[in-house]
Amino acid sequence: MSLHRRPVGRGRIIAGFSALILIVGCVLPWFTVGSSEFSLPPRSENAFEGPSIAVFLIALATLALITLPYASDRPVSFDRWWAYAAFAVVG
Repeated sequence: MSLHRRPVGRGRIIAGFSALILIVGCVLPWFTVGSSEFSLPPRSENAFEGPSIAVFLIALATLALITLPYASDRPVSFDRWWAYAAFAVVG
């Protein structure tokens, strides 16, 4: 059994950084409603409030797709450009 390292392409690096930025952006507050002027409690929402959780799931799926070829000894048929494009369109 030989262990060889596959090269990480520029596209995978860009997709990985983009997915990490999306994950960080999902945790940050997207908007805040309310103010102390009218003594209303401020309400803040992020990506986990409603259907925008799909962005977080797509970012996780992209990271999983990037690491998928390194988990097996032979090439994976799902690791193609159209899979990344489909994740980008859905996200």
